[in-house]
Amino acid sequence: MFNFIDLRDGKAVLVWELPGDGGPFPLAKYKAYSVQVSGEFAGGRVDLMGSNETDADSNFALLNDPNGNPLAFFSPKIEQIMEDVVKIVPKLVGPPEMKVKVSIFISMVR
Repeated sequence: MFNFIDLRDGKAVLVWELPGDGGPFPLAKYKAYSVQVSGEFAGGRVDLMGSNETDADSNFALLNDPNGNPLAFFSPKIEQIMEDVVKIVPKLVGPPEMKVKVSIFISMVR
């Protein structure tokens, strides 16, 4: 699961330590601004996925940066997030040796 780190004034950081349960975070009250991915990729990648479906069995799609490039990370990096979605979640694609930290900066919508 993710950790929610409150930075005050409606701002926070969501942190997933993967592998593990990378469950989605409901963004309905928040806007996601940027994502940082770090750790041991072991030849794999991390995809940042989003969904506008509200049901438990939501379908997720790969998100993009403002230039339309997919948010698929093969190495440590920070990127801006283009889409506003209802739910957001990172997905590991690769070997079980991957140990990755995904941090997303969010701000409450007012």
